[in-house]
Amino acid sequence: QTSSPATSLSPSLSLFLYPYFTYLLLINHLFLLLYILLFSKFIMKIISFNVNGIRSIINEKGSIENFLNELNADIVCIQETKISQNQLDTNLLNVDGYESFWNFSTIKRGYSGVCTFVKSNSTKNACRFNIEKFDKEGRLIITEHQFINSNNNNTLEDLVVLNNYVPNGGQGEFRI
Repeated sequence: QTSSPATSLSPSLSLFLYPYFTYLLLINHLFLLLYILLFSKFIMKIISFNVNGIRSIINEKGSIENFLNELNADIVCIQETKISQNQLDTNLLNVDGYESFWNFSTIKRGYSGVCTFVKSNSTKNACRFNIEKFDKEGRLIITEHQFINSNNNNTLEDLVVLNNYVPNGGQGEFRI
């Protein structure tokens, strides 16, 4: 009986390699961003950050709509929303000019959570990881988009955005 290399890694080795994989993924994203900025004629403004509770944005800016209008981004990825699905109101769900996609923690109310706001109707699909042990903390939402690139003969372009809230690795191996 033979096993594939992926299944032959011990759990402790996998946990050891996880932080390095995260750094490699970040470096990959930075190189991709650099490539897009240097060689693409189409520029899309994507902003991503941890807000430590979406209510803090509302308290500071008056509304999520004011916040998004101030940013004027095509896609805004927010991590650590700290809101449950039953706490959403129409002001968060129906922001004029934006579609919103949410993932919530199902294990603890007001814990973690991510949201992606997308300007225009460019989103083809939105999904979670679809593996319960990863989805239960509400740390990932994946959105697929299509847009017309007017700088490239009006070709239809695809874009996939992974909005991911990564757990703190300093809290021990059980969090990774």
